[in-house]
Amino acid sequence: MYTLSDGELLIDIPVQTRRERAGQPALARHDEQLLALAVLAVAVFVAHFMRFAQFGFYEDDYWSVAASVGLTARDVWARAQSYFQFWPIGRPLNHLLPVLLGYVGARLGGLEAMYALAAAWLVVNTWLVYRIAQKVLPITAALTAGVTYVLFPADTTRQLLVHVAHIQGAMTFSLVGLLLWRRGGVARVFAYPIAG
Repeated sequence: MYTLSDGELLIDIPVQTRRERAGQPALARHDEQLLALAVLAVAVFVAHFMRFAQFGFYEDDYWSVAASVGLTARDVWARAQSYFQFWPIGRPLNHLLPVLLGYVGARLGGLEAMYALAAAWLVVNTWLVYRIAQKVLPITAALTAGVTYVLFPADTTRQLLVHVAHIQGAMTFSLVGLLLWRRGGVARVFAYPIAG
């Protein structure tokens, strides 16, 4: 039980432990997780991608994502080798992820597929926020944390493909690292290189 206080008002927040959750049947936990994933996916779609078929390339999308649409697999591999050899601005994945988004999206169906991948990426990050919050909060509070991540973003450029790859890509690695850290044990060894 966590107790929050602002000096006058005390709020007790019940915290579920793994043992308490283990009492639920596996199917019920599975259904609960699927329902949470569905709610988060709908929140992402409605809040950010409902009109994705009308989206286009914007600002830096032209140099990072659109420029990689016509590349071959050999070209993408050559860029990846270059990025990991010369480390542009110290972040090779920062340059590689937009190229991969453009390359894969173009092969899956063009601009609409790129935005579908962007939406899926944001759903994954929202799910990771939910999973991290679920470690210390009740299910409804964890779901609220995930929806809050979608509805009140620190970054409001979610529809720019380059920012999906840059910012959401960095968030994916940070969230996975945090999830591994929370797991403890040997997983913590991998948390630093993944989040870093």
